[in-house]
Amino acid sequence: MVWKTQDELKDARKRPQNTNPGDTLFGAALGIIHEDPPEFLRNDAFLDQLVKDRRIERSYAEECLERVKKGADEGILNALNQPLFYSSLPETYAYEDIALLLGKTKKFIDDTAGRLRRTDAVIHSVVKGLKTDGGTGMHEAFVKLGKRHQDVDARNGTEPGSDIRYINQVSLAYTLLTFSFSPFHALGREGQDKFSDDQKDAWLHMWNVVGSLMGIESGGCPDGQSDAQAMWKAVLESPPYEYTEEGHDLTKALIALAGQDKKQLFFRYGGKKLMDRLGIKE
Repeated sequence: MVWKTQDELKDARKRPQNTNPGDTLFGAALGIIHEDPPEFLRNDAFLDQLVKDRRIERSYAEECLERVKKGADEGILNALNQPLFYSSLPETYAYEDIALLLGKTKKFIDDTAGRLRRTDAVIHSVVKGLKTDGGTGMHEAFVKLGKRHQDVDARNGTEPGSDIRYINQVSLAYTLLTFSFSPFHALGREGQDKFSDDQKDAWLHMWNVVGSLMGIESGGCPDGQSDAQAMWKAVLESPPYEYTEEGHDLTKALIALAGQDKKQLFFRYGGKKLMDRLGIKE
């Protein structure tokens, strides 16, 4: 069941990336799939290896392949370019754990353009690699998203005096929703959401496979729009969704990159309530 209550979110926030082979594809792949490969495995070969080593069942492998091929639509990704920049990024900065981590590393402030280019390249490569029969998106997601987050977590851990890790189940799942769910809301604010519920569900299901490759538990991967909405609402009502100086500074750096003439787009796509939360004035 997806996390919908404050108690469920509170408990999930205490848990790090899930490395249990029986719970996530990330856990299943650890120790089995090459983490620094000379070349990435095709999606079918990646899953075949996990089946061969009895980490997952064949039926689940086939379900994952079907979901990523159906949902990995580059047309949707291209349509979401502006919402992802003007809404999704500020949304992540409004969550305390993410803002504190990015503020600590400084990389998204000191080199905003460079970091965003690299992130964009990874996302496009993964989505493209999930769509095609000979694609390598699953192995790429495991290494570039799953292992990458694990490495960042090992270096940074927790805020001094806190037992909550920056990278935890909720911060990961919430970040995933800013790709899989909330950009359609941003499109809707501009009257540009032309996608059907079936298309949105397919997109969501594809990202859930990516989420499992990142070590996100099933409770953080809603299976439909109503569950996604319930989880999104719960996160926005939770204590970590709050103003931080780090989130404010990250958003200011993002606006500076876009240019002051584009500042209004953050309010149009992200909404005034989000910008107020981040301490940004029109």
